[in-house]
Amino acid sequence: MGEGKEVKTKEEPQAEVQERGEIFFFYRPKVNKETVRNVDDVQRLYMVLRPESGEKEVEEKQSGDTGKEASLKEARGEEPEEISEEQEHKQSPKEEEGTEADRKENSPEQEKRENSKEGGIKTDLNGASEEQERSKHSDGDEERQAGKGSESSDEHLAEGKIFSQQRVIPHMAADYIVVLSSVFPLPNVIVGKAVDITKQMLLRVIVIGRKSLPDASKRSRPYWGFVELVTKSPEDVKQVLAAEKYQTATRGERENPPCRPVGEGIYRLVRHKSGRRAHTHLVYKLELPGPEKRHEPQEALNIEPEGSYLLQIKNPEQGNPRGQGLQNKKKSTYPAHLQAQLGSNRFVAADPPDFLNYEGCELLLISASDDIEEELGLELEGTDERSDLLNLFGNWDDENRPPVKPLIEGEWA
Repeated sequence: MGEGKEVKTKEEPQAEVQERGEIFFFYRPKVNKETVRNVDDVQRLYMVLRPESGEKEVEEKQSGDTGKEASLKEARGEEPEEISEEQEHKQSPKEEEGTEADRKENSPEQEKRENSKEGGIKTDLNGASEEQERSKHSDGDEERQAGKGSESSDEHLAEGKIFSQQRVIPHMAADYIVVLSSVFPLPNVIVGKAVDITKQMLLRVIVIGRKSLPDASKRSRPYWGFVELVTKSPEDVKQVLAAEKYQTATRGERENPPCRPVGEGIYRLVRHKSGRRAHTHLVYKLELPGPEKRHEPQEALNIEPEGSYLLQIKNPEQGNPRGQGLQNKKKSTYPAHLQAQLGSNRFVAADPPDFLNYEGCELLLISASDDIEEELGLELEGTDERSDLLNLFGNWDDENRPPVKPLIEGEWA
């Protein structure tokens, strides 16, 4: 299917395409539900974005040796993602330390510096990933609960608490960080990994909190969601969407059924300028199921043939209303240059799209229009009706292969 193409039908309003790609929708039935008959039987709605081109050919993503991507690879017995020499220089000093034999060959001054790295900066985000895994099997929406009992994000340094409430710091030379960290316990240094989206696969799995999209034809309250996984491997996505059995203390063995594909199409992230301000639209057009199909689950889940939503990113440094949003340990942690763009704002436009390349990124979808051409002066055109979704994610084994009727025929399954 590919990313398709867009045709500009009028000069105004000012709309600039930030990113192009494919969009896939999946729903997961409620626990132990073998067949879905209506939206009440749906546990969760997933939206998967696969960017393929845009303003920037190279985007920045969370390092593959951290978070859920790393834990999924480890579960399959795969090696963690390799780190380039440039990234090694930027990673935390603890990750750069050599072997004991290497240190013995160093000069006294160098050995002193190397030993100071034991108190260096930790960049491992697996703690957040483990929290996500522990909450994965809950029947309710535990992600929406406030982080009671979670650790404070404040980082107090020395007597003056110099870096209070800092989650990230600017990129510094590794040697300078070592010296500084031997005196002060610095906060995490987060380093992204470059991905050429025109040559490498990049997949974002986004959970929509209300089990449906906002109705694009009506003004409604914002719908909250979050990025559960960012990866370069379709195997990781298949693992998240597959069936899974687990044990509970009170109900015995339970099963999360496999997700059903329910929509496939093309999308654009569009910078829409209005006066001196700009906001970002997520617009899409479905290719499957075709227009002649019934579209029963699509209508119930508000997955219209085409739609436009304002897309906003939540600042993880700003608090959530009571009982809403992710717990502190599950929130995204951005590199300094991205965090700086958030400033003191609670929400900002999804510009650049790199914000979406970090697990725990919280977002809002706000209804804008079900007529993209009228609103933005753009018409999206697909290339053909071949399914990339089934090619990427469809070769589950027979036991775990989900029904594809919602995608092909537009009927519940």
